[in-house]
Amino acid sequence: ASHSRRDSILLIYDCLYPESLGGVERRNLDLARSIAAFGNRVALAAPVTEPEQIPSGVTVIPLPDRGGLYSKGGKRRVSTGLRYSRSIADLDISPFDVIETANVPFLHLPALQRRCRRAGKFLVVSWYECWRGYWRQYLGPIRGLAAAAIERWTARRCGDLLIASSYLTERRLRHLTRRPISRLPVGIPVASIRAASLSG
Repeated sequence: ASHSRRDSILLIYDCLYPESLGGVERRNLDLARSIAAFGNRVALAAPVTEPEQIPSGVTVIPLPDRGGLYSKGGKRRVSTGLRYSRSIADLDISPFDVIETANVPFLHLPALQRRCRRAGKFLVVSWYECWRGYWRQYLGPIRGLAAAAIERWTARRCGDLLIASSYLTERRLRHLTRRPISRLPVGIPVASIRAASLSG
């Protein structure tokens, strides 16, 4: 009988659905469900209090509370990104073959990259946005310049595979790095959206 190897995959993000209702966390839950359906071991690592609505075959690894994501002005907090990065530095990645994480909040990527290389793990970095010059508008001239430099550095140095979620993100990312980039659009539940619109 033929034998197909089963992989063990860890998806890391700073939010978890449905505790947080953003697009990346919903994508991660759907992706984890699909990976598990093929018989692979899959886990979601995220700061979460009480995991709920987790599909069968999917494990949740709770990370410590990283605090509120946004300041009163609606900007991501640097302190939150630092706490999240420290929690990932203590995360046990040894049981997994593949580690996947989103590019934001960037600060967690360098240490995670070093750990994956030392442990022989394959690191996938999924890019949902690439802001480049917009950072200066978002954070001001000095902090924005620093953020753009961090974004450029991580694009060039972090990840064994870079994935862009759209043509736009891929095009912007190609201005930052000459490394190969794969485009993998985020799935849209068309049937669910259609059913909801008809029932309204």
